[in-house]
Amino acid sequence: MKNNSNSPSTKALIFLIQIVCLVVFLPTSHCNRLTVFFPMDANLIAQTCNQTPYPDLCVSTLQSDPRSAKADVKGLGIIMVDAVKAKAHEASLQVEELVDKDPGNVALQDCRFNYDDIFQLDIPQAVEAFDKDDYKSAELGMTNVVANEDSCERRFSGGSPFKDESQALHDVAYVAAAIAKNLSNLHPFGTPQELKSRQDFYRDPLKEKLKNNSNSPSTKALIFLIQIVCLVFFLPTSHCNRLTVFFPMDANLIAQTCNQTPCPDLCVSTLQSDPRSTKADVKGLGIIMIDAVRAKARDANRQLEELINRDVGNVPAGKCRFNYSDIFQLDIPQAIEAFPKDDYKSAELAMTNVVANADSCERGFSGGSPFKDESQALHDVAYVVAAIAKVLRS
Repeated sequence: MKNNSNSPSTKALIFLIQIVCLVVFLPTSHCNRLTVFFPMDANLIAQTCNQTPYPDLCVSTLQSDPRSAKADVKGLGIIMVDAVKAKAHEASLQVEELVDKDPGNVALQDCRFNYDDIFQLDIPQAVEAFDKDDYKSAELGMTNVVANEDSCERRFSGGSPFKDESQALHDVAYVAAAIAKNLSNLHPFGTPQELKSRQDFYRDPLKEKLKNNSNSPSTKALIFLIQIVCLVFFLPTSHCNRLTVFFPMDANLIAQTCNQTPCPDLCVSTLQSDPRSTKADVKGLGIIMIDAVRAKARDANRQLEELINRDVGNVPAGKCRFNYSDIFQLDIPQAIEAFPKDDYKSAELAMTNVVANADSCERGFSGGSPFKDESQALHDVAYVVAAIAKVLRS
């Protein structure tokens, strides 16, 4: 029976039966979702863009690029990353022109560092990630573009001289991040390539045999002994300082960790105020900082709700409510779940999203919101947690 099932005629018959069953029995409610996988679909751009925060911008950007006509959703994401690169170049040109005119302007110099990160880290990360179907990393790269752009703008009271170019970059990067997030949601257990790789591994008899042998008590003991010997005799002394950050109860642990974040003083004061820090490793410090993010978010949200109660028709405040809903329902829970699983990339992404949501709220108010101090505090502490997560995964 097994040999017959491998014949070409049998395979063709099985394939035909599968197609018929798919057409006859597939619920019609799934049809709209299935269409997003077929290139050349006239509705593909609209369907994709309707799942982003700026549908009109998304549609106009994609329709202006002839590659969109033959692209699937992944291809549309890649096209949007190119649009992000173009918008970043426009904003960066403005920054450089202003720096040439006013070399001593501290805000402009800081913005230059932000745009260096965008070009050297964030965009290359997204380009590489889309190519590898690593949509979570692609989303993180684009969200970091938003965070860097917002960080630059916040240095100018009332907005920078290039705030229009900055806003354009902000919006198109948010669209690219949303496309990456939607693609990531379509593969919750990993991309097809990743799943195939896992299946191939578990089906390899040789690897299974090696795996079984390595689980014997004698083999484990031998491996452990070899690791200890190598650690003692071959570890360069220059690595000792770095290793200490992973041991709890180290008096320098908080300082060493916080010095690798954008706000060291805030990081130190926040951690030292929590008694759990005395027995925490770096991972534990990150978890403590998430609690601080939640507390700061509650402070800002309390001010927001009071503003809405006083001024029911306040449009920017109404939009901010959606931002803080994402922070409480999506971003913070994602980070809380990710840290215990050692999924530091997801933790970093979640905290960067907190920064982006807080900044997005603030941008709705001319000159800043009535709770801009609480918003800034949330922005800073979330950036610290994102940096700790980045240290842990590097």
